[in-house]
Formats: sequence, C-alpha cells, structure tokens
Amino acid sequence: MATSGNTITTQQPSKELDAVYFESLYRAHWSKLYRYCLSYVHNQAVAEEIIQSVFESLWQRKDKMAIDTATVEGYLFRAVKLKIFDYHRQLASRKKHEDSLTAIPSNDRNDTEEHCYFRELSAHVEALVDQLPGRCQQVYKLNIEEGYSYREVANTMDISIHTVKEHLIRARHFLLKKLRKHYGETFYLQNR
Repeated sequence: MATSGNTITTQQPSKELDAVYFESLYRAHWSKLYRYCLSYVHNQAVAEEIIQSVFESLWQRKDKMAIDTATVEGYLFRAVKLKIFDYHRQLASRKKHEDSLTAIPSNDRNDTEEHCYFRELSAHVEALVDQLPGRCQQVYKLNIEEGYSYREVANTMDISIHTVKEHLIRARHFLLKKLRKHYGETFYLQNR
C-alpha cells in the first residue's frame, strides 16, 4: 500500500466512496466501533460523538481517497483510537486548568467590604498601640510601622537587641489579647 497526499492507493481492489457504499460501511461497523470507543471513554454521548466524527471526516474526504475494502475496518478502528487519544488529552488538559483555577483562592467578599474591614482593623490596632507603655510603644512603631530592623531600633533607642525583642513580644501579646477579645479567638497576628 502506498500513500500520496490524502489519497490511499493499494494493490488490492479499492472502491470509491459513494453514498451507498458509505451507508453500508456505516451500518456494518458503527456498533463495533461504538462498543470499542465506549470501553475507553465510558460515556455514551462522547462515544457516539467520536464515532460520528470519524464517519463525518471519512465522508468529507470521500473525493480524495479510495477505500481499500480489505483494510477499511482497521482504518476505522485506528481513526477511532486517535479520536479517543484526543479526547483523553483534552480531558487531562481541562482538568489541569480546572485544578489550577481552584488553587487560586476565591475572593468571597467584595473589595469594598475588605477595604472597610481593613480600615476598621487598622484604626483599632492604632488605638491599641497608643495604649502600650512608652518604650514598648516606641519600639513597636519603629520596628513594625517604620520597618527598622532589631539592630536599628536598638541603636536608635540605645538599648540591647534582646530588649527590643522583649518589647515586641509584650506588644504582640497585648495586641493579640485585645484583638481576640474584640474579634474572637480565631484572630491571629502574623509574625514578620
């Protein structure tokens, strides 16, 4: 058997694909192809669609090919197998995209509600920071609000790094206690 373009030529008798021959192929092979396909896709509608697609493609190319009557069944099964592979490839790709979308956290609240909640929380934290003792408040503001490192806070205030850490621990403990009292036990502070 030799191929040239989309035309299949054979040394064996071949037959032009006319409507009568096409219908006889369809009737003779549809149920076998369907059962074969269904065993791999496990979905009746998908199996029917694949078989229909194979026969539709065959009909569309009827003028460009001659059908070898001895190997037509093998040709149809190979065409169905390729469609099954395409189906599973698309299914895997769709699942991969769905999985990546579900990995993105959903934003249940709208931006306005988030903004209002953030402003309220910020104002509450600011009011609580103002209640901290003098040196503790100063350490907290330099480190958390101004972004100073422990060493920079220690140098600025002329205290040890250990003292900076102690002031921050006290400040966080105080803030967490007050915020949990107001917002509930599930509230937590993120360490930097």
